[in-house]
Amino acid sequence: MSITRLKLVYTLSLLWLVSRAGASTTLNQDQKLLASDAASNDAFGGAVSLSGDYALVGSPYDDRSGLTNVGSAYVYLRSGSSWAQQQRLTPSDGAQHDSFGNTVSLDGDYALIGAGGHGLSGAAYIFKRSGTTWTQQQKLTASDSSKVSYFGKQAVALYGEYAVVSDHYAGEYGDQKGAAWVFKRSGSSWTQQQKLTASDGAHEDRFGRSVSLFSDYAIIGAEQENNGRGAAYVFKRSGSSWTQQQKLTASDGGSNNFFGDSVSISEDYALVGSPNNFEGIRKGAAYIFTRTGSSWTQQQKLVASDGENYKYFGESVSLSADLALVGTMYHEKAYVFERSGSSWTEKYKLSATDNTYGDGFGNARSLCISGNDVIIGSDSSATGSAYIFTIPSSSPPPPPPPQTEADTDTTPSPTTDTTPSPTTDTTSSSPPSPPPSPSPGSLTSPKFLTLIASALTVILANP
Repeated sequence: MSITRLKLVYTLSLLWLVSRAGASTTLNQDQKLLASDAASNDAFGGAVSLSGDYALVGSPYDDRSGLTNVGSAYVYLRSGSSWAQQQRLTPSDGAQHDSFGNTVSLDGDYALIGAGGHGLSGAAYIFKRSGTTWTQQQKLTASDSSKVSYFGKQAVALYGEYAVVSDHYAGEYGDQKGAAWVFKRSGSSWTQQQKLTASDGAHEDRFGRSVSLFSDYAIIGAEQENNGRGAAYVFKRSGSSWTQQQKLTASDGGSNNFFGDSVSISEDYALVGSPNNFEGIRKGAAYIFTRTGSSWTQQQKLVASDGENYKYFGESVSLSADLALVGTMYHEKAYVFERSGSSWTEKYKLSATDNTYGDGFGNARSLCISGNDVIIGSDSSATGSAYIFTIPSSSPPPPPPPQTEADTDTTPSPTTDTTPSPTTDTTSSSPPSPPPSPSPGSLTSPKFLTLIASALTVILANP
């Protein structure tokens, strides 16, 4: 190969790597979910969760039987690439202003749904699926309900045989220290196992603002701790006992950053949102922590590539294996970061094609990632909605098998009937999204093509 060609290959390779740096692709939704009985101001989409082929969407201000804000939750089932409503869930003892559906969590055949306005102290409800039917299995309340104000309103989490329900206002005389309660399932019965509090809890810390469960670990946010700097507490289960393992804080935290406003934990990683972080003027940030043994260490601070002031990046977070999902309050976007080794890189921006400013797309509790599936709620739009996205797999497709002599048979195959099949009513979903537009680092993007042309001109002029 000539020196000129070597220079060409080398230069173009460098240009491609440079053009890829910081590049992310915008993805639009696969489908838009609506309630079958949608009505204005129901806040449908205010809380969402995903598990396998099931999605759960809360609608806490749903009116029912002449009662205001009783609330409900909707289960959707995926068949192929399409999602359809399977059942509407309501509590057996729903009452006015219960706000059932404030918070939701889904794991396997179980659903956990909070009703922070129920009675004097709130409640949460467990539903179990049998076949295609979901049935209320048990109502959960705190054993010390006299010190509880909004049990189930702010955060719930479900994983395997364990459920966690918080009240970030709990405490003596409403001092807002906050607490969370762990419940364990045995057979068909759920029993309170332990009440969790911060080892250094103080007045108005609001411990329990956010919760997440994975395996034997729980993480609980306290956004107002230490003058609003915030903290997140990791608890580890051993047998039937949960013990605080570590308190997490941001390396560059400041007053009123609200670190811990949102949390998520998956495998050996934890993700903590800090939406009021003074990255610019309240652009917000999120922090990745990694566990080695019993120690958690901050690995990286995440910010949006196109972050703007007062967009509160980190208002909501969700973590699944090597993918981190971060939402905003007013940016109407969510961001997907992917881990490679010890580095997390922004890969995708998620946006709904019909979303407008103030729709609440990706607000607190209204996004979730499970595997490569994402659901994002938009509770402030007219009737509320939720959007399904699919994150492209980072693994390249397997190469085709080598062609054999048998594969070269050119005998015409029988023709296939191409008569269009009857159409299906898809009023609850948006049209299929167009292919993603080329990102700045795409091989077909104008930026990269311009770089190629410039490189060719220079190199060929100077052999």
